[in-house]
Order: sequence, then structure tokens, then C-alpha cells
Amino acid sequence: NPLTGGNGIKGGEPSPPTDTDGDGVTDDADLCPDTPSGETVDSDGCSASQRDPEAVVRQVYEDDVNALIVSAAGGCTSSGCHGRAGAPGGLRLYGAGENNSTQLNYESFLRYIESNSADKLVTKISGGSGHGGGRRYASDSPEYAIIEAWAISVEALP
Repeated sequence: NPLTGGNGIKGGEPSPPTDTDGDGVTDDADLCPDTPSGETVDSDGCSASQRDPEAVVRQVYEDDVNALIVSAAGGCTSSGCHGRAGAPGGLRLYGAGENNSTQLNYESFLRYIESNSADKLVTKISGGSGHGGGRRYASDSPEYAIIEAWAISVEALP
């Protein structure tokens, strides 16, 4: 038909490019095709979480989890528990006043989750599985939910 191009559109104009994930980078140029909604992307269509997933996990720990661990309610960093050398389960934690405590705690949790599991960590936090410190956060509390979601994200790291 002389009125349509090869694509069947009147006038032969090409179809507009698609952007399946809605990140502003067309599919033909998008190196990260499944960008999570609302994340800012670079010219390749990749967000920070896609370029460095551990950076996001680390940021959530710093912003949300560490404060729960070093708080009085968390009680995890006391010298009678995880705040000492030879801490139970090998999970050595550092109080807020100690140098580089956030990074040291983050690394300790990564090692613990890697050698055990996220499930074991949150079971202990909720007082199960023989946790000598008892229940730190109830399994239906918002604090528990924050720690659980973060610990699961650690297990999902490549």
C-alpha cells in the first residue's frame, strides 16, 4: 500500500521507541531494563541499586538498622553480650561511641548472615532459638520488620 510504510502506519513513520520500565531511557539503549520504579538512572538506564546493590543494602543498614542494634532497647552491644571479644555466635558488635562502629557492626552482620542465615538472625532477635539475651524485638514489631527486610536483602546480594 503506497500510503503506509513497512510498519503499517500511515505515512510510513516509524513506531515511537518504547521504554518498558519507564525510566526515561528507551529499551534499545537501556543496559538495565528492569529499573525499580522511581529510581534515578544514568544515561545507560541504570540506577545506583543496579550498579552496586550492596551500596543500597549498606545505606539501609546505616539509616535504619544500626540505630536499632545500638539502642538501649536493642541492647545488643552491651559488654555482657555481643559487645565483647568472643561474643556469642561470633557476632561481635560495637556501641555507638566506639570508632567506626557502624561499619564494624555492618561487617559483623554480613559475616553472621553469610555463615548462618537471615532467618537465624531474626529468630534470635525475637527471642527464639536459644538467644541468651532474650527477646530484643517482637516479631510483629516495626523494628523487627526493618531488621528482617534488611537481613533478607543481605542474603539476596550477588
